[in-house]
Amino acid sequence: MQRPSAGGPSAGAPGPLAAVHRLALQTFRVLPPRVRFAIVRRTTPQFTVGTVVALQRGDEILVLRQRHHHGWTLPGGLLDRGETPREALVRELDEELALRLDVPEDPTAVVFQPRFRHIDAVFHLHLPEDARPRLEPDGTEVLDVAWRRADDPAIAEVALVALRRVPGLPGLTAAG
Repeated sequence: MQRPSAGGPSAGAPGPLAAVHRLALQTFRVLPPRVRFAIVRRTTPQFTVGTVVALQRGDEILVLRQRHHHGWTLPGGLLDRGETPREALVRELDEELALRLDVPEDPTAVVFQPRFRHIDAVFHLHLPEDARPRLEPDGTEVLDVAWRRADDPAIAEVALVALRRVPGLPGLTAAG
């Protein structure tokens, strides 16, 4: 059986699949924008998008034990509809740690996990000397808060994936 070329059904020599593909694209082009949007939403994969922070103080990062994760994880959470990663991180830092920090617009890294259909914007911030995060857990979502080295074996794999993308963290080497 002949496989379609990398460019899609219409990319190679003309044939019945190429003709059907062209007709589908021409039909799609004349559909009302709302219908086109609905088709795209129904036929493309859906992903959750979150934001996390490697909040560094010296050689340590702030980690959380959360009710919905195993091991130590990074502060952060899912984006609300219409929210940017920066806005979500500002909100999450306030909710989880009663902390208000200047967060840059662009993340340090992005972690794409197609297996879990999830994307995380990863920020790297240094805790200002005058900042005092709330280290008492709220007991609802956050069960414990601690400062740990990034290479601590108790840190959950989900957090390590993000931490390996942050250049210059003590004790870690970047992912390849």
